[in-house]
Amino acid sequence: MDLCRFQFHLLRVFAACVIFVHFNSYVSAAPVISSEIQAMMYLQKYGYMNESSSNSASLISQMAVQTAIKEFQRFSGLPETGELDNTTLSMMNMPRCGVKDNVGHSGSARRKRYALQGSKWRVTDLTYRISKYPRRLKDKQKVDKEIAKAFKVWSDVTNLNFINTDKGRVHIDVRFEEGEHGDGERFDGPGRTLAHAFFPQYGGDAHFDDEEKWTINQYYGTNLFQVAAHEFGHSLGLSHSDVKASLMAPFYRGYEPSFSLDEDDVLGIQALYGRPRKEAAAPTPDYKPKPTPDYSDGSPDLCQDASINAATTTEDGRTYVFKGDYYWEVKQTGIADGYPRKISEDWGGLPGNLDAALTWTNGKTFFFKEKRVLEVQKQENGFRVSQDGFCWVRGNSE
Repeated sequence: MDLCRFQFHLLRVFAACVIFVHFNSYVSAAPVISSEIQAMMYLQKYGYMNESSSNSASLISQMAVQTAIKEFQRFSGLPETGELDNTTLSMMNMPRCGVKDNVGHSGSARRKRYALQGSKWRVTDLTYRISKYPRRLKDKQKVDKEIAKAFKVWSDVTNLNFINTDKGRVHIDVRFEEGEHGDGERFDGPGRTLAHAFFPQYGGDAHFDDEEKWTINQYYGTNLFQVAAHEFGHSLGLSHSDVKASLMAPFYRGYEPSFSLDEDDVLGIQALYGRPRKEAAAPTPDYKPKPTPDYSDGSPDLCQDASINAATTTEDGRTYVFKGDYYWEVKQTGIADGYPRKISEDWGGLPGNLDAALTWTNGKTFFFKEKRVLEVQKQENGFRVSQDGFCWVRGNSE
């Protein structure tokens, strides 16, 4: 075989390999949206149409479909034709976040601004952990750095502080998963849905599709930092924005080396958590702040399980809830800092696993456990049981 024929043979083999690799990557990716039925399923998935329940079926009018398409086009910055044209289909096939775009439908939909989902964290020190790393990015330290940088995007413009910890429960769990992974929001392979996150009232966790080619500071693949920063916006309580330049817009725009938050993102997050303090307030003399609660000792977490044994508002107007051997102070803004605390530390003589609590009109506070009735009195450092075991006489307030 002469040199020219040999080179031509190599070229054919190379081309065949490229076609094979391209075809394999294509068939394993998310299916392309090309029909009206597929488009309707997309519009249902991302909040533009009501999803059918599993035990009922209903017809959808053509007007409802056109309204949903118009709403998607408006949200995506496209001409609002109501027609499923090529531009609209192309936008539907763009890589994007898996969180729904709409909360409510066209009549109540906002226009050109950030959106708040409706829940937020009641504390400013938020813990997180990467419990499952991406399999293609072998350097875990680099992944840690990108995730920390994504959280910093939000802490730079608020009073939030993010703490990476490997102990106890955390506020935001970060995982890289494939396909069905236990939360009912199945990933679809390379392409369409890149990641999704849960709002604070649903736990705040962020999941990333591990079949994506996650990259760091590269134009190819999917940039980990930018997608993570977007998802953490959801973890903090932001919905998708219809401002195209904002980080919280639903579609992935590709790697941006000089990335910065849009004003829309900043206004949204500050509406939830306020602006950053320019300088910390001077500490009060002899003041010892209560420690951030550590749930690694088995203490309950009310954010995960809100069931309680007892609750009462004492004479000084403070509200306390009790569960097992622990208690919390609850304010209008949420749980006070430094809780849970052990009942035995601040309520001398009061047992755990209470049945009920009551503060009477005369200001006296009583706790009930089985057949016992315990009266407590305010002390300099907490409360103490003053009477234990007396009988409660109906009609006698003393």
